[in-house]
Amino acid sequence: MKLPETFIPEKNTDKKIERWLKKEEQKKTEVFDYSKQYILIKNIRCTDADNCIIEQYGELLVAKEFTFPKNSIKGTINTYDAIKMMEKRGMFLPSLALTCNILAALYENRNNEAADKLLKGYFNRKDDYEFVAQNTVVDWEKNKVIHYPRDDYFLNGYSGKNVNQNRKETVRALNPKGFRNLDLEEAVCVSPSFEDYIKNSTGLQNPGILTEISRYYESRLYLWVNDMAKNDGNIGTTWIDHGTESLNINLFNYLSVGGIARGVKKPDKR
Repeated sequence: MKLPETFIPEKNTDKKIERWLKKEEQKKTEVFDYSKQYILIKNIRCTDADNCIIEQYGELLVAKEFTFPKNSIKGTINTYDAIKMMEKRGMFLPSLALTCNILAALYENRNNEAADKLLKGYFNRKDDYEFVAQNTVVDWEKNKVIHYPRDDYFLNGYSGKNVNQNRKETVRALNPKGFRNLDLEEAVCVSPSFEDYIKNSTGLQNPGILTEISRYYESRLYLWVNDMAKNDGNIGTTWIDHGTESLNINLFNYLSVGGIARGVKKPDKR
């Protein structure tokens, strides 16, 4: 059969391509001790609630150490400044989806000493209770979750530096009906919309692996969805932190909240 000389793409082609990509078999993640500063993770893929790819890397370097900024109050940094700080250092602050997939990859490769050590760092930290900044925000007024947000989502003085210009911004809608603070295992049973929100936020088709990870380290996984946030008309920053009894995914915090950060980057071309 003769092919047409001119191909005119259909409408919504980008979305269709995303759906075709999801059918590609997911390669097993691999972890390597790359250098003194980084580990290397291969085959990371983040997907949304529809199983469309929203972020993926054949190879990704993950910093072994958390970053504690030198010139900040009590050694902490807010999300906006953490994004800019990583960019200045030749890295980027990972989205919540990417971080959750990094945790999953580390767990799947926990027999690797470097992977196990990095993963334990989220549970056995000397500070006991410290927020780790994520490059994801939640707009509770317009009901959407945004990975790699632009300046428009940062108000009250946290703007003007053109953050995330080299990253693809990904936006997914949410329906907050029935949202509340609870264990991850309970959350996915609350409503289909809550389950979709969790998948869109974590980038995992099986968010239950986070519970499995927590159990492995004799902890639990807890989701914090501040009730006030749903009525606040505010932008919520997202964080991962470990309390005395649980690994927490905090889906709402104010822009001024400070914590620490972990940078990632693509390997230099060889």
